[in-house]
Amino acid sequence: MVLPDLGDELPKVQDLAITALDDPDPDVSTSAIGALRQWGTADAEKTIRDHLKAFHKDWDGRQDELRLTADYRSPGSRAVSRETALVSAIGQGINWLYPDDKIGVLLDLVWTKESRQMIAAWPKWAGGPSTIMPRWYPADQPAFSVMQYIWLTEDQLKAKVTQFPEGTELVWQFLKPGEISPPFAMEKQEAVYGRVRAVAEQHGVTVRRN
Repeated sequence: MVLPDLGDELPKVQDLAITALDDPDPDVSTSAIGALRQWGTADAEKTIRDHLKAFHKDWDGRQDELRLTADYRSPGSRAVSRETALVSAIGQGINWLYPDDKIGVLLDLVWTKESRQMIAAWPKWAGGPSTIMPRWYPADQPAFSVMQYIWLTEDQLKAKVTQFPEGTELVWQFLKPGEISPPFAMEKQEAVYGRVRAVAEQHGVTVRRN
């Protein structure tokens, strides 16, 4: 858990995290994948895609072995988890954007039903404004989600909204008394909303209240 625990300090040792993608211990490599998804710079996205391609090359001709087992410890089961982690990192990476056209290409690459099901569950970009959903508990560690991007810190959310194309409209979900337990003061929600909206507007993205 060392790499994920570095948080926004990870880019300082990103080369180490990338090296860990090839660690023979699957727990270490999976941890590195998750850390790069959440904290890696945009440069990491191509590296993760290259590892997905390498994974498929390694398992070419053995696709029928890619299935989960009850103990999750068979080589095929571990491989399913690796593909799912790599696909999640590519499509849900915090510091790069993966809209529908790229997701379609990614879907064509995956082999396992678990990865296909995960991608199918991601919100579709077409069809109206996307909602920014806050999570206010614990109060000192709020988290946010928008589209397929989840568990964003406020700083990560600010960075994410700047990645959307100019003219994008996003809707902020306010949680009123009775809609959240424990309650979270509306003035604090307003303050975060105001900060994110200001950053978005500087990049031609609209964030409006629900």
